[in-house]
Amino acid sequence: MGIVTYIEHTELAALFLYAAALGCAFGILYDVFRVLRRASQVADRSFVSVVIIFFQDILFFLIVTAASAIFFYKFNSGRIRLSAIAFMLCGFAAYYFTIGRLVMLVADTVIAFVRRLIRQVVRFLGLLLSPLAKIVKAACSRLKHAARHLLLHAYTKRTLLRYNKLLYK
Repeated sequence: MGIVTYIEHTELAALFLYAAALGCAFGILYDVFRVLRRASQVADRSFVSVVIIFFQDILFFLIVTAASAIFFYKFNSGRIRLSAIAFMLCGFAAYYFTIGRLVMLVADTVIAFVRRLIRQVVRFLGLLLSPLAKIVKAACSRLKHAARHLLLHAYTKRTLLRYNKLLYK
């Protein structure tokens, strides 16, 4: 059968459009990782956060590599075309510098809102449960005092009975 190096112009145009769309999909995937980083505040550059970012980047590039390999096998019989890679990069850049910026602005707003909401809920629960915590603390203190008194009383009574037996035999 041999190697086919000729490709129709319509097939080539479709390959480039699909490559650009795949680049946009890579941009969406990258934004998912960026939102996760911002939501978990891993950007403080501690050792743990650097390791987490490293593994996220490795995972991103493994997914991109696998998707690119599948793309070239499916649409171009396994042949890698540098022009298709260039269109993937153009699609990624087009997404990243247009919709990606908008997505990150919305994501930052949503993340800030959720953080404020969680902070307010925790504060409300703290105010709601603080009287209950005081009651439980007072009850535990009284139970502890009663238990000490009971143990001391039992010990004293037992000790007196022993001494009485020893003294008055």
